[in-house]
Amino acid sequence: MWMIKRLFILVLLLVAVYRIDNLERELARVKSKQPVIIYQVDNAGSAMS
Repeated sequence: MWMIKRLFILVLLLVAVYRIDNLERELARVKSKQPVIIYQVDNAGSAMS
């Protein structure tokens, strides 16, 4: 019985490590994106402040 408990805990730890790794990769991907700059222009075509 103790072997089943240890195996279950090991599986839970592996799943937790896998999910944390995925979150870290997603965070690095989001941080590496360049910011999008949007300019607002009036009807005459000059930039508005």
